[in-house]
Amino acid sequence: MTEPTDASQDLVLYGLDDKAKPRAGLVPGADRDAALTVAAGLNFQLLPISTAQQRVLAAELALVSLSENGYSAVPAVRRAFFAEIEKASQDQENSAPEAMTVAATRQASITPWDEIKIGQLVLSQEDNPKDGWWEAIVLNELGDGEFLLRYRDYSPQYRFVRRREQLALLKPA
Repeated sequence: MTEPTDASQDLVLYGLDDKAKPRAGLVPGADRDAALTVAAGLNFQLLPISTAQQRVLAAELALVSLSENGYSAVPAVRRAFFAEIEKASQDQENSAPEAMTVAATRQASITPWDEIKIGQLVLSQEDNPKDGWWEAIVLNELGDGEFLLRYRDYSPQYRFVRRREQLALLKPA
């Protein structure tokens, strides 16, 4: 979560909900503190609107309802649109690499496997290591370090189990 420098600067609140559905909404700069609280509670990201590309994306977003609780406060968006928001966020991070995000700071201070959550995108190693690693979404934690997953880009009906050691976390957007 990037810390906005200007309190009047509007923000985009975005992330995946507990069912891995993309959500994103616009937060007025005046509601910055409430947005930080919501983002931390939902494990979402905040993107300060500072470029022309980000302003175009923000114009298509509905306002976040800060009076509601949970994921319903943030409107659902199309996956393609969500990918554009993530790309805009990555472009901003690449242009200012010295600005470390709050989430990255927290991530660096904990054991990575403790951060695997339902709905999170991870890399999953195949049973045969020669087959490589593939993007998967965590559906459930089964206990004993095992997780129920599904491939991100293939049939949602196909589910499989992997041990914690066969998973790798992706850098948050």
